[in-house]
Amino acid sequence: MDIQDSEQRHEMLESLIAVTDFLTPAFSERLKSRLNDKEKLLYEAVEGVTFAEGNWYRPHHNFIVTASMLSLCFWEGLDRNVLMPAAILHDIGYSALKISRYGADWNGRDKRIAHMEAGAVMAADILKGTASMPAEVDGVERVEEIVEIIRTHDNCYIGEPYETDNQLYHRDADRLYVMSFSSFYKDFLNYLDTGKITNVEDHLFGSGLSFYNESKEEVVEESGDHKYIPFTLMTAKRLGDEQFRQRTG
Repeated sequence: MDIQDSEQRHEMLESLIAVTDFLTPAFSERLKSRLNDKEKLLYEAVEGVTFAEGNWYRPHHNFIVTASMLSLCFWEGLDRNVLMPAAILHDIGYSALKISRYGADWNGRDKRIAHMEAGAVMAADILKGTASMPAEVDGVERVEEIVEIIRTHDNCYIGEPYETDNQLYHRDADRLYVMSFSSFYKDFLNYLDTGKITNVEDHLFGSGLSFYNESKEEVVEESGDHKYIPFTLMTAKRLGDEQFRQRTG
């Protein structure tokens, strides 16, 4: 099958949408049964937005990041009152963007910045109970700290460092999405669209696996490319290693 043929690509996308549409509701219901009342309201508010920019993988991504953060909070004794709302709301800014707006690539610097800025404003409104959303949540403490995590969560992709431990902990949860099936196909289709992919192993597997390569600490030091920062938490590293083994056999 010629994946670069537009008709074949459309068929692949339709299949991916069908799979994620089938799996995500069941995953989400199971996750929501483990959230507290405020977290559940936030999660349902995000579900209600439906990520208007149109990316098929967004609900699955949000599920994995939220579930990963729940595990990290449990095993590492993290500040759930700050980190769980941040994880649930971190990509809500994408709902304010159209996928083709300004011709921005999905991982372009302009779109990264735009969704973080929009998300910070939207999250502040939701957390303060002033937003016109499917659910409003008030009484959440330390709103500004949560909002700042959202405002900076993709800093590694725009060459900016993280300033706080909680920002790094969120990065761990966000990064645990990399080895999921939807992340793989997201990158695969994007590489086809942008003409970046000439060899699957070098251009796709190599990119994904580099997130799990501890030697990339040297890349950060030498090049300042913060995308390759190592996991901060031991639990995140363990979960990442488990994903690596499952994907590579």
